[in-house]
Amino acid sequence: MKIKITFCLLFICALSLAAAAQSVTVTPKKVVYKRLKPIDEDKKSFSIVYPKVKGVSPALARKIEASISYEKVSDLNLKDEMGESQWLYEAFYKVNYNKFGILDITLTVSGSGAYPEENSKTVVVDLKTGERVKTADVFTNPAGL
Repeated sequence: MKIKITFCLLFICALSLAAAAQSVTVTPKKVVYKRLKPIDEDKKSFSIVYPKVKGVSPALARKIEASISYEKVSDLNLKDEMGESQWLYEAFYKVNYNKFGILDITLTVSGSGAYPEENSKTVVVDLKTGERVKTADVFTNPAGL
């Protein structure tokens, strides 16, 4: 009887580990940047809410974070924003889906030059590899859709 209970507990633990490995924990980390020479009163600072990934190895978490970085996804250049560009007001994200080894996240940047503008891009990441999933990886005939 003790052997059956031990095997049942081991089986439950194995299922729990498998279920946990299929998603990650994404927590917000808000950073407010102060511009040294703002060109306007409303350009003194800007904020970026970074998605921080936990629940996987540190190396894989860094790889996932690199795949969903604002710099790669929306061509945001922090150095330019601190200097003369001064377009950005805020950057934030929304997790759309986080199950079965897939992370779907929308990154949004909002700013103003001559006119206010907001751009959003959605990224899908394979949580086993940390790589972005491209359309060609999922659909064999995207032109035929």
